[in-house]
Amino acid sequence: MARARNIKPGFFKNEDLAECTSWARLCFAGLWTLADREGRLEDRPKRIKGDLFAYDSIEVDPLLCELASFGFILRYQVEAQRYIQITAFLKHQNPHHKEQPSIIPSPEKSPGLGGHGTDGKPEASGPCIEAKAPGKPQASPGLDGDECAKHGGETVLIPDSLLLIPDSLEKPSASSSAAPTRRASTIPPCPYGAIKDLYNEALPELPFAKTMVDTRKRAMSRRWAWIFTEPKTDGTRRATTADEALAWMRDYFERARGNDFLMKRIPRSVGHENWNCDLDFLLSDKGLMQVLEKTEAATA
Repeated sequence: MARARNIKPGFFKNEDLAECTSWARLCFAGLWTLADREGRLEDRPKRIKGDLFAYDSIEVDPLLCELASFGFILRYQVEAQRYIQITAFLKHQNPHHKEQPSIIPSPEKSPGLGGHGTDGKPEASGPCIEAKAPGKPQASPGLDGDECAKHGGETVLIPDSLLLIPDSLEKPSASSSAAPTRRASTIPPCPYGAIKDLYNEALPELPFAKTMVDTRKRAMSRRWAWIFTEPKTDGTRRATTADEALAWMRDYFERARGNDFLMKRIPRSVGHENWNCDLDFLLSDKGLMQVLEKTEAATA
C-alpha cells in the first residue's frame, strides 16, 4: 500500500538525479511511497505504473532501468521473485514506528550479491560511481578530508544532503546477466576515452574533444545507459555488450557526418551562423534527435 514519505529540498538539486529524465525523477519519488520501511518493493513495472502513472501513457521499466544505471535503486532477484531496493532510503526517510516490518528479502540474499565486503554489504557499481580503492578510506562526495576523517573515512550522508547515492551498491555477478530482461545494473562501465576517440576519429571537422570534465562524463554516462535501456521502435535493444554499444556510437557519429545542418553544408538561419556542433551537443537529447530524426538508418 502507499505510504506518506518525506521529500527534502536536496532532491531538486542533486546533480546526478538531474541527469535522469523528468519521468524518471518523478518515478523515483513515487517509489518511496510504494516501498516498505526498509525501502524495498516488488519489481513489477506494470503494477508500479498502475500505482504511479495510471493516467499517463508511460512505460515504467525504462524509468527503473534509468534509475538503476545511476545507482538510485538496485534491482535484484531472490529465487524466482524480482525486487527493488531504494539504495539510500533509510538515510533520507524515517518510517513510522508502527509500520509493518519488511517481508521482502534483502539484496544480500540474492545470488551473486553480498559477501564481497567485510561487513557483508554489496559494493558500489554503476556508470557514475567510482570504485573504491583497496585499503583506502572512501570520502563522501562533497565532504573534504577533515570531515571524512571525523567519520572514520566512511561515506556518510547527512539528513539534508544533496547526495542520494549510498556507499553500498552491489556489483552483480555474471549469472545475473542471464535475466530475460536486461537489467540496468549490468550495464558495462562507460568507456569515456573510447567514446571521445570515436568522435575525434569520425568527425575531425568538428571541434576537437580533449578534456574529460565531470559534466561531459555525466552526459556520456547518460547516453551510454540510454543505448542499453531505451528500446528501438521495433522493441529490440540497440546493444547488449560494450562492443555493440561502441559500434552504435561509431555509427551515430558517422550519421552525424551526413547531417548537412550540423556539418555546415547548408546556409544557417540568422543567429546560428557561427554555431558549431561538438561532442557535448551530440551527447545531448537535442543532438540525438537532430541526428536520428534526420536519418533513415534502421537502428534509429
